[in-house]
Amino acid sequence: MKKLFALLLTLTLALSLTVPAFATGNEGDDWRDSPFQQGYDKGFAEGHDKGYAAGKADALALTPQLVEPADIPLSDEPTYEEGYQSGLAGGYYVGYDNGYTETAGRYPAVDRPIVEKGGVPGQVNVMMEGQCIQFPDAIPTIVNDRTMIPVRAVMENLGQLVEWDPDTRTVTIMSPTVEQTILLTIDSTTAVVTRGESERIETTLDAPAFINEDDRTMVPLRFLSETCGYTVLWDNTFRTAVVVDDDALMADIDSRFTALNALMASQQADQLGKKLKETGSLSADIAIADVDGAGTEAALPFSAAYTAWSDSQSARIEMTFNLKEALTALETAVPGILEEMEVDLGTALTTDLTAIPLTLLLTPEGTMYLHMPLVNSLFLGASTPEDTWLSLGATGVDLSQPASLTMGQALVPSLLVDEGSFQLWDTLDLSLAIVEAMFGDAVASTRGGSTTWTADLTRVLDAAGLEDPEAEAILDSFTLKTTMGKNGSYTITGGMDYADDTMAMDFALNASGTAKGGKMTMTMSLSDLFSLELASQTSITPVSTLPAMTLPAGAEVVDLTDF
Repeated sequence: MKKLFALLLTLTLALSLTVPAFATGNEGDDWRDSPFQQGYDKGFAEGHDKGYAAGKADALALTPQLVEPADIPLSDEPTYEEGYQSGLAGGYYVGYDNGYTETAGRYPAVDRPIVEKGGVPGQVNVMMEGQCIQFPDAIPTIVNDRTMIPVRAVMENLGQLVEWDPDTRTVTIMSPTVEQTILLTIDSTTAVVTRGESERIETTLDAPAFINEDDRTMVPLRFLSETCGYTVLWDNTFRTAVVVDDDALMADIDSRFTALNALMASQQADQLGKKLKETGSLSADIAIADVDGAGTEAALPFSAAYTAWSDSQSARIEMTFNLKEALTALETAVPGILEEMEVDLGTALTTDLTAIPLTLLLTPEGTMYLHMPLVNSLFLGASTPEDTWLSLGATGVDLSQPASLTMGQALVPSLLVDEGSFQLWDTLDLSLAIVEAMFGDAVASTRGGSTTWTADLTRVLDAAGLEDPEAEAILDSFTLKTTMGKNGSYTITGGMDYADDTMAMDFALNASGTAKGGKMTMTMSLSDLFSLELASQTSITPVSTLPAMTLPAGAEVVDLTDF
């Protein structure tokens, strides 16, 4: 994420220095008629032309350098020299970008991160722990949509031992930590996996191992990595296979949340095997100062009630929303707005808006399903909205085995997705910094049977490598203190009171409860744009029976992860 911030800042600065001189060095002289002082303007023009030509010349050699525009400080009355240096820096950046794109057929914004992480632009790369693996004598390739890798380079990076038998044309991969051997034969789609002294499994590969033109053995990456206990993700934008040791990642995360994990283990052990029913209600008042862009104010009241059941392995939540007052207020404030939002008025008018139903299921296998007939009708166009269930995907946590859930087990599955996996490690650092700043061991103190976390969000800036006094002032104004006991008791207090010349933010949170239920109030406002008041309460009781915790017979499942 630090690199992402740097890239955004770079692009912003480049635009401020060069817009609209993106076409070529001498085309479009209108930008030179800017209201800058004459000396600065002349210097900028001459510097830009020279920088553009130099940048484009360097780019034609496809040197994969990390080009960033220099930050040229300006005085109150910019001079010719300051203009020249600004134009030189901005012109070089734009010339390099344009020349690189013309020559390589790829955007530098894609290639630069690859170079930064040790990879080679234009080829398939393999990444582990945020850095690309080096391939000295052979490179990965795609065969029938499968990533084939030089076996020795990658598997030795994974800590495996590799042996080649030229007589039998077989590759043997052995783990030094567990009793496992993988045997692959050149040009064969059969792999043999041996575990221990007795387990022997024959597996059919999607692509056979082969010897390439450089006399190097190429094998399917996904099969080998996953057989050795790793997860393999594919980032199509950067053409990079990302290999993750999820067990090691979970262990690393859990090492930062030992206090919270211990508390959760105690509470989960207390609930193990119990059938619980939770009932709750929520009410909110939302005030929007400008709902239509023309200064129209709207007050939108909202309420909901729910009942939830759980048995440590699965859960079912049934909720009803009351949107009638909110939608009526919205249509009154801005007549026709619902139609503009493409809401099917016919369906809306025939729906009981005072009790819109929603059901959420969490199965023992860790998959979540959502059932909301109104959404099925209005937005999905489902022909049988009552039978349609939406799959929200797998949480990655198998609840069928009674075990305590840790922070590592809870967080890692949400991170291991193909989309954006090239930035996984950058995203991970920032995501963990946010959670750690509120519930990590560094902000925890334990006394007796309870633990208190006092949030320190300025740690997020440190993790991102940013020095931003304004952001630090905003985060400093945020407070959050959470105390939880092993018996299920908790108190949460939080707030924010920040204002400067451009905005004002206010936030207040108070919550408390026990294993039998609790209550919460929250207020929030942003300048004169909107305000929110929210209140909720819950009650938890043991029960002897549960409703159906699985999909009903005849359910039509729509997988939202495909959208």
